[in-house]
This record gives sequence, C-alpha cells and structure tokens, in this order.
Amino acid sequence: GHKKPIVMGSYGIGIERCMAVIVERCHDAAGIVWPMRVAPFEVIVSVLNPKQGDTLEAAGNLYDALQKAGVEVLLDDRDERPGVKFKDAELIGIPLRVTVGPKGLEQGKVELKARSSGASQELDAIKAAEHLAELVGADTRLRRPVAGAGAGVETAQRVEHGSARRAARPETVVVLVRQKRLD
Repeated sequence: GHKKPIVMGSYGIGIERCMAVIVERCHDAAGIVWPMRVAPFEVIVSVLNPKQGDTLEAAGNLYDALQKAGVEVLLDDRDERPGVKFKDAELIGIPLRVTVGPKGLEQGKVELKARSSGASQELDAIKAAEHLAELVGADTRLRRPVAGAGAGVETAQRVEHGSARRAARPETVVVLVRQKRLD
C-alpha cells in the first residue's frame, strides 16, 4: 500500500531527433548547412529568368543529367528575383548551388557555389553535370541506388512555378521552409 513514483524514459532516436541535432550543429546566420552525406538534396539548380526558353532548357538538361548520374537534385525555376532564390537556397542549406542564367550561358558557363564555404567558381555548362557528380562523390551514393537501379531517380524533386512535387520523400522541404519564412 505505498505510493512509489513511476520513472519513465524514452531512449529511441528517430529521424526527427537526428535532423534536429544536425541542424543545431550545422547552421549559420543564413540557415541550415547540411553536410553532403545527410543532405535531403545535394545540388540545387537555380534558374535565372526562367521565362527565357534557352535558360530553362539548359537548366532542365543539367537537372536531367544530374538525376541520371544519381545526384539528388532540386530545380528552382520559380519566377522570382535571383536574391529570393539564393536566400531560399541558403535557408534550406543544400550543399551545392548551381546558377544557370542567360549571361553565363552566353559564355557557356554556369556558376557553382558551395553552401559551407561560400566559395564560387564558374563551370563549363556542358561539363557541369559530370563535375558536380564527382564533387558529390561516390561515398554519398552508398546511401541510395544509382540511376537505373531503382529509387535513386525517383527521389529527386522539381519545383515548378512555386509548387513542389516529390515522388519518394514524405515532406516537401522547400514548401515547409517557405511557409516558416513567411510566417
């Protein structure tokens, strides 16, 4: 007949806790800085002036080539100012951002910017997908099948005209981040 306090604990570690720890450890004033091995996407392709057909086509070709190489890629072809797209990409924290714009394409170039260091460089537009696939590295591909081997191709996301579509992921990163940013 004595009362004894019940002690209970939960020692489970789920995806939410892992993500919270990573974000707590890997962030800066601009937002999340995902490590390549755990990033929801490895590359974001930001299209400047998506109404210009050649620019959108070049970005779409890069997106398709990256998917075929097994790179998890996000295409931002929203009709927004470049600064808005760049800020959103920083906030989301995707490790590599490739900017495809009309001025760069005139010279046959695209811009690559690393989220973690802020370093940027110009890449030959034709060889960009190959270079990016090398940067992403074989070690990150160990966590998913490569293109043609199953789900690797279907996990990519494409943002079109402000809406997001995703084939294999449970939530939409861009939409969630933009909702939080606008609140």
